[in-house]
Amino acid sequence: MASSAAQLTCSALNGDQAVCENFGGLRIWAPNDVVYREGLEELKIGIETALDEHSSLDKAGLLFMLGELIGERIDKNVVGAILGAELRCGRVEEVLCASLSNKVFRIYVGVSVRERFHDRIRASTELLRAKRHIKVSELRDLFFTQAPGTWTQASHLLAHMVFHGTAVYVDKYKAAWPTGLENAFR
Repeated sequence: MASSAAQLTCSALNGDQAVCENFGGLRIWAPNDVVYREGLEELKIGIETALDEHSSLDKAGLLFMLGELIGERIDKNVVGAILGAELRCGRVEEVLCASLSNKVFRIYVGVSVRERFHDRIRASTELLRAKRHIKVSELRDLFFTQAPGTWTQASHLLAHMVFHGTAVYVDKYKAAWPTGLENAFR
């Protein structure tokens, strides 16, 4: 599957008539209808699997995981179109986060882990409220194993809390309870 006809090679066509369909505002091309349908289903299942295995992923992480699961590089525009459809159908949730430089970025949470993600946000907020400072590594140790990618998932929790104003960054490894909120919860 490709986001332009030019990306399809002659050898991929094997004499077949290329298929082009609009999908989420993007034309997706494939060598034939079977490849199109199978590729579409494989990417949907891949997105679901990747988001089931991780509590959250940004788009770059999702692209990497899809490449690992499917075994080939996937056009980011095609993934974006399919991800958009999954968001519209409610199978994926987009969560806004704030970076250390106060820029907004998005992470994605699968429907099967959505409640667990929000439970972790609530628990992290209460922990931060009680301790006044918290490190990403503390959240990782509390909620995740030491598997690859878990520090990033823990940092997503903190970044979402910063976006909502229930935490402020001290540095990229640590956040503090916002002093302005002390009287709001009394």
